[in-house]
Amino acid sequence: MTQHLTVADYSPADLSEIRILMNRAVGEWQRLLKEHSSNGMWQPAPSDSDVLHQLTEADRLLAAMSRTALAARTGIRDIDSRARRHFLERVPKQPV
Repeated sequence: MTQHLTVADYSPADLSEIRILMNRAVGEWQRLLKEHSSNGMWQPAPSDSDVLHQLTEADRLLAAMSRTALAARTGIRDIDSRARRHFLERVPKQPV
């Protein structure tokens, strides 16, 4: 019988940490979107009518959003790894 991770493998601190990571990410995305968009549309800085400046600004915005997502994913992956270790300690070893 194959056993899987369960809620019991995650601690209340894990859940709290997941929420902190996601709230931090969502907050940063909201800040970036507020700074760079209006009515759901990207708004490059008014002084950046030059296409090269717009490309640079777009790249910086996407990189900032990507770094934020990566930080959240890394933290959640660490939490999942702890839960997997807990699972392996909890589940009896199967004979080979």
